[in-house]
Amino acid sequence: MKQGKMVREKTTQATSIGGRKKASWKRSDRWGIDDRWAGTSVVYSASGTESVAMSGDYDVTYQDESNPGELRAFRQAQRSRGNTVEDLGEGKLRDQLVVIFGAEMSAANAVRTLKALISRIETEGLNIGRIGHDNFVQEAVEHKS
Repeated sequence: MKQGKMVREKTTQATSIGGRKKASWKRSDRWGIDDRWAGTSVVYSASGTESVAMSGDYDVTYQDESNPGELRAFRQAQRSRGNTVEDLGEGKLRDQLVVIFGAEMSAANAVRTLKALISRIETEGLNIGRIGHDNFVQEAVEHKS
């Protein structure tokens, strides 16, 4: 990771759960670790085949990990060691996906961007956080046969 910038770790530096294919995502220095987005926008929430879209406020930053025990990587590691995993509590994301669209993003660009993200997750796995200060953990997509 470059100092002061959040960039995608090279696939050789990430820990893999379940294997991974060759990476196809483009590196970006477009977003810095100190960036913060806040405002009002349309926010989609989805889980499985259900989704809802509403306008609402958002506040997102890369800078803090105020509750690292809420990261999937930490929780999976605890389970694999036979440790008890605490309940996430009220108002926490569990198996939901939240997507915030910027005011200038068109429907076509939204679809193009989401497809690129899906491709990245299918290729590299889902970044599920890190345990301590280690590299980010990628969880492979299990394809059902």
